Amino acid sequence: MLVIVLSACLVAFIPAPDSVKSTFSLPGVAALFMLLVQGWRDQVAHERALEIQKRQNVFNIAIASHMANVVFDKQVDFCEKYANKLNSIVRLMFQEGPSDKTMLYENELRNIRIEYAP
Repeated sequence: MLVIVLSACLVAFIPAPDSVKSTFSLPGVAALFMLLVQGWRDQVAHERALEIQKRQNVFNIAIASHMANVVFDKQVDFCEKYANKLNSIVRLMFQEGPSDKTMLYENELRNIRIEYAP
């Protein structure tokens, strides 16, 4: 920016022939051109960063979606297995009445919880 200002001041305030003034204006023109190029490069870099971020978000959502499906399937497996075992234990307890096997039933249910613990 300083080059542009200095070049404009030299052209405007120094008494010289037009050929010399046009020579003094060349660095200012080049600086303006470089300013435009730098702005374009910054814009391209910004767009590239946005695209990378967008792709990363899509990737994260895809991973999270797969993980959510896997967790849901495991939760369903746990619930089905636990409910089936609980129903069979309740049926046995109604058939047998109070007995010493109650702790064995509790152990079976605990083993299922431990098997599916995260």
